[in-house]
Amino acid sequence: MEEQKRQERIRRLADRLAERLEREWPEGETHVNDLEELAERVGREVMRDISTEVIPEQSERPLGNQSPCACGAVALVYPASLCPQPWKGGGG
Repeated sequence: MEEQKRQERIRRLADRLAERLEREWPEGETHVNDLEELAERVGREVMRDISTEVIPEQSERPLGNQSPCACGAVALVYPASLCPQPWKGGGG
């Protein structure tokens, strides 16, 4: 992900978090249980925001790491230890 896009995503998520906290943060003295409930609720919402924004983009990428295996083939979804063409120097 390019740095500008990364920074925009972080800013968008941070802005949404700030809006939630401004809207839901209790005024005055608050019991610790209420603050813990707020933290849990906001945490779940942030997790959901990140999941709905990032996971679909990540799942569009090709599977595997597209790195060369020790045997010279392209490693896709399997680690080198499961490569169908074991490395000639041992292992595999």
